Amino acid sequence: MTTPPSTGVFASNAIFIGADFTSVSFDDVRAAKSLDLTGIAADTASFTDTAADSVSLRDATFSASGIVFYRVFIRDLDLAVSDVAYVKGEPRDTLKLIEQSAKNRDDLAVANDAYFEERVLASKSHGPVVHALDVFFYRWVAGYLVRPWHPLLALLVLALVASAVRTVWRDLHRAQTSSNAAKTSWAQRAGQRVVLGGTALLDTTGTVLPGRTDDENSEGLRLLHRVERFAFGALMACAVIALANSNPSLRQVLDALR
Repeated sequence: MTTPPSTGVFASNAIFIGADFTSVSFDDVRAAKSLDLTGIAADTASFTDTAADSVSLRDATFSASGIVFYRVFIRDLDLAVSDVAYVKGEPRDTLKLIEQSAKNRDDLAVANDAYFEERVLASKSHGPVVHALDVFFYRWVAGYLVRPWHPLLALLVLALVASAVRTVWRDLHRAQTSSNAAKTSWAQRAGQRVVLGGTALLDTTGTVLPGRTDDENSEGLRLLHRVERFAFGALMACAVIALANSNPSLRQVLDALR
C-alpha cells in the first residue's frame, strides 16, 4: 500500500501509476505538470484546492465512498464519465471539467458523453412539467444535440406513425365510399391495406421534398402534412447540429457562433 501525500509541491510530474490506497488525499497538492494516478485503487480520494496542469484517473477503481473535487485548478482531467457517479457533492462541475478537458484533447466522444450526463443531472433540478418536457423533447428526441441518432430515430418513428395514420384514414374513407367493400375477401382487403400502407409511407417520406404541395383531399390529412413538414424540418436540424457537434472542425464553427 502506498502512503499518499497530505500536502506537497511537485516541480514536475507526480506519478502514482497503479498505486493501491485505502484513503488518498491530494488536498493542497501542487504539481507543475501532471498528476498521474492511472490505474490506482482507492476507497476514497480527495482533491481540495489541488492544482495541476493535468490529472489522470484513467482506469482508476473506486469504492462507493466517493471522490471529492472541490476548488480544484486542473486544466486537463482524464476521468471516465461513468466514474462521476462516485463524485460527492456537485458532480455537474466535474462533468463540465471532463467535457472541457476532452474538448481540449479533441476527444468529442468523451466531451459529448460528459455534456449529455451533465444535462441529465441539470434536468432533475427543474419542476415536474419542465423536467418531463426536457426528458421527452430535449433528451429523448433531440439527444441534447450531441447524439445524432436520437433525432434520426425520432424521425423514423414519426414517419411510421404518420404512415399508419394515413393508411387507416384512407382505408376508412375507401370503405365508406366503395359500394363493393363488403364483397371483397379478407385476402383482397389485406392486399389493399398493404398497397395503401406503402403509398402512405412514400407520401410521408416525401412530405418535405422541395415543391411538394398539399394535394390531399382531406383537411385532416392536409393538417397532418403541415405538421409532418414542421416536425421533419426540426428533427433534421437537430440531427445536423448533433452531427456537427461530433466533428472537431464543425464543432469549432458551432462554438464560435455561440
